[in-house]
Amino acid sequence: MQYLLAHDLGTSGNKATLFSTDGRMIGSYTCPYDVYYDRLLWAEQDAEYIYQALLSVFNRLDLVK
Repeated sequence: MQYLLAHDLGTSGNKATLFSTDGRMIGSYTCPYDVYYDRLLWAEQDAEYIYQALLSVFNRLDLVK
């Protein structure tokens, strides 16, 4: 079976939704991550947290066998 996985790697987390090829939603999951505001008008994110959020989504939506 084929699927379509849509990701929104936003400021506050990775939001992902899994669809079948005929458009049915199979599942959806959001994994939050932190944003650091160390300086005025600056925002930083840790790339490792974003990567771990991606893995979390894959596991949660049962995409890793």
